[in-house]
Amino acid sequence: MDSVGGSARGSQREASSAIVTQANAPERFEHSPLAATSDRMGTGQDNQGITAVTHTKPTTLALIGAIGSGMVGGFYLAFSGVIMPALHQLPAADAVRIMQSINRAAVGPAFMIPFWGTAAVSAALVTRGFGRGTKSVLPAVGAGLYLAGVAVTVICNVPLNNKLDAAAGTQLAWEAFTSGWVPANHIRTAASIAGAVLLVGALRRRK
Repeated sequence: MDSVGGSARGSQREASSAIVTQANAPERFEHSPLAATSDRMGTGQDNQGITAVTHTKPTTLALIGAIGSGMVGGFYLAFSGVIMPALHQLPAADAVRIMQSINRAAVGPAFMIPFWGTAAVSAALVTRGFGRGTKSVLPAVGAGLYLAGVAVTVICNVPLNNKLDAAAGTQLAWEAFTSGWVPANHIRTAASIAGAVLLVGALRRRK
């Protein structure tokens, strides 16, 4: 009987100990690293970190877009302000030959990388601009202007370059080329530089 009673008392002590352990478990969890991590989730501090990551990418894209658009716009501006006026002072045969050489060199990586790279960045900025609030409108408009310059290049300037490459160096061929190419270059110059200005303005507004 004593043995049976001792076993019963031992079982009661074990049960009481288990109840106390379960009662203290929430208190131990509250002071554990897991609880601290759980408490930090959803706080303003973590939300700020998520917001910072979200804002970093558009800002970086706008910076790259502004630099690229400015570079490409400056390249176009050199033609409008210097190169084409200088070529007009030469005989048509020389002007055609030089312009053909310039056009062939332009399809190298020195121009193609910033030209198409900025186009890709601009497309991303335009895509992000829809439904993202007023802060995304300005970079989207700036990027859209650069893409408008790309469209002018592809639709107008490139076909004229190809025609000139196959043309003879005559006055007629040169005039036919410049009558369409120069106005198109002015348009893409203005679009690219305006796009760069708007992208810089968007960066300043984010500070």
